[in-house]
Amino acid sequence: MTKRGQPVAGNRRLPGDSLRLDRRPAACLLVVEVNNMHRFLIVSGFLLGAAWLVPVAARAQDHQDKRYYDRSGHDYHTWNGQEDKAYRLYLGEQHREYVEFPKVKRNQQTEYFKWRHEHPDHVLFKVEVK
Repeated sequence: MTKRGQPVAGNRRLPGDSLRLDRRPAACLLVVEVNNMHRFLIVSGFLLGAAWLVPVAARAQDHQDKRYYDRSGHDYHTWNGQEDKAYRLYLGEQHREYVEFPKVKRNQQTEYFKWRHEHPDHVLFKVEVK
């Protein structure tokens, strides 16, 4: 067999001939193993970093203000801490138990929005200026 992997006896293949070089030096195998290990470490590092970032991204998404459309008032209500306080005041006046606003039925949401238009921020929350 020649260096290019072609059989010596013309175009026909002899038994035991191989298409690739069968023997590599030990140093070459060591380099291949080191390269594979290096790739493994890089890929596992990316996966570990992604696993750490997913909960952080999910938590950051929870803190974003949500908007709800008021059909009767034809406006949007941004749900933030102040709106949640107003909602809790409304529930206290109505003698109802606290239920997260997205889980409340639409007619109860409409009742709250109507109440909210009758009770703006400056009425509900007194701001002290020092």
